[in-house]
Amino acid sequence: MPQIEWEVSFSIGDETIDKQHQKWIALYNKVDKMLLESNPTEFAEMKVEALEEMKQYALYHFSYEENFMKKINYPDLPRHWRLHKDFDYKVFELIRQIESGGILLHSELLTVMRDWLIEHILKEDMKIRQFQ
Repeated sequence: MPQIEWEVSFSIGDETIDKQHQKWIALYNKVDKMLLESNPTEFAEMKVEALEEMKQYALYHFSYEENFMKKINYPDLPRHWRLHKDFDYKVFELIRQIESGGILLHSELLTVMRDWLIEHILKEDMKIRQFQ
């Protein structure tokens, strides 16, 4: 999978959230590189570590973003919160799958992460702009 490069079009207009999105993209790129360079013995362990790191950062970011949306009286907060919870659950399920010996391809893991980042930032988080 190609690395994701931050673009100005990803900006929602809030410096803190934009920096968090940049950090999240950097984390994705780090995970992509790490998984590509791992040997088969390290592969499953590295996927779990990568997902755990992504999950922890997501929790931090989601908390900030949800508090921000409360402050600006974002009207679609309940649905947005649900999207965050769905992603959290998806990551939890992927971790469980790997830890129980299930097969999770590198490309599948990165596709889930990449699609979430691009789709969520460009479609869902962009909706926040008009309420700032």
